[in-house]
Amino acid sequence: IIPTTTGAARVVTQVIPELKGRLHGLAFRVPVATVSIVDFVADLDQEVTVEQVNQAFQVAAEGPLTGILEYCQEPLVSIDFKGNPASSI
Repeated sequence: IIPTTTGAARVVTQVIPELKGRLHGLAFRVPVATVSIVDFVADLDQEVTVEQVNQAFQVAAEGPLTGILEYCQEPLVSIDFKGNPASSI
């Protein structure tokens, strides 16, 4: 795994201007065929549990972000996601 820079955070702020100055990006170069990883860190206004964060992602995946976000708790590896149409899992 090789950490490197990415322009993804800059591009996101072009789509969501409210995040300008609040989003930073880092890329990991790994030998995988077609999938990517995001290490998402959020600074929240209140304390939340891991369960609450997971629940929020699951609710979004089953509701307004259906087909875009997929929620998965299985211990899968990168090749298992090849061909998955979701933008984020």
